[in-house]
Amino acid sequence: MSANSDLSSPLPTRPAIYYGWWILGAGAITEMLALGSTSYSAGLFVIPLENEFGFSRAAASSALSISFAGAALMAPIVGYLLDRFSVRNVMACGGLALGLGFAVISLSSNIALMVAALLLPIAFGGMAVGPLTTTTLTSRWFYKRRGRALGLAAVVSAELSTADAVLFMLSTSLSQDLYKGFVNRKATDAQVLTVARAAALGGGVLGVLVALKASTVIGALGIFYSLLSV
Repeated sequence: MSANSDLSSPLPTRPAIYYGWWILGAGAITEMLALGSTSYSAGLFVIPLENEFGFSRAAASSALSISFAGAALMAPIVGYLLDRFSVRNVMACGGLALGLGFAVISLSSNIALMVAALLLPIAFGGMAVGPLTTTTLTSRWFYKRRGRALGLAAVVSAELSTADAVLFMLSTSLSQDLYKGFVNRKATDAQVLTVARAAALGGGVLGVLVALKASTVIGALGIFYSLLSV
């Protein structure tokens, strides 16, 4: 009786969307947050660093170079950890390291301590939740369509980098050059940062509207470069 019931029971249905695609999407989101909070936000703090510590423009802009150097140091370590431990644990440690590094920078006025935070916890966190982990997740979750998944991961990474660069350029130009340069010359850092956030949010919404309005990719690019020329 039990044998007949087992034979007549329906087989488990395969999910409509393979779970690995959800993993890939989650990895893209964490990569966006990691890149946006490190590489593409450094320029917003150049002028505040100049005003606070009397740095030259070159010295105040060196945070990005320090972050890249730290990423080069941390990449082999993160790769080793990904081979030994679960990706979930490595990403959790990376998120904690990012938060710790940002907290140290925000609470400290010691230059050496800031540099150490960029080189160690922030660089480690950026690698642990960034492109390296996304590629590792893709290679582990996909076998038959691994090439397609890796290609999509590379496209997502490139698109996120492009979008970050465009939004950074827009927010910096509107907050520093236009708002503080002409609208409110005595604006505080908090006011400038608020304008930069609003500009980035508005630029993102405008980009989505342009993508929905344009009928072709060429049309969307035409609208983008027309706005960029202004």
